[in-house]
Amino acid sequence: MISNITNAISLNIVESDIEKTVLGEKDESLLEALQRANVPVAAICGGQMSCGTCHVLLQPYNTKEEFKSPDAEEEMLLEDSCYYMQGQSRLACQIKVDKQLSKYKIVIVQE
Repeated sequence: MISNITNAISLNIVESDIEKTVLGEKDESLLEALQRANVPVAAICGGQMSCGTCHVLLQPYNTKEEFKSPDAEEEMLLEDSCYYMQGQSRLACQIKVDKQLSKYKIVIVQE
């Protein structure tokens, strides 16, 4: 449950080719928002950035603004995925929900 509706941010999710909107709370991890909304994300390590199973793709809508790039450790985990897409692949446990994120379609990678 979101503690303060003024902190709620709409997130555009694609899971198994179905688009839906879920609410995230500013500054929580994307993984936390997805889990609260019952979006199936593996996250075997519990969001500790050690497994790479919370892989998502951030696909921009009508924006030229680039999302922050992953750090080297996150990039290394992502590159092992056959679904890796440079410039779009991120781990949901490493993304903080903010208004910038609402400019992207968040595609859940089913590994």
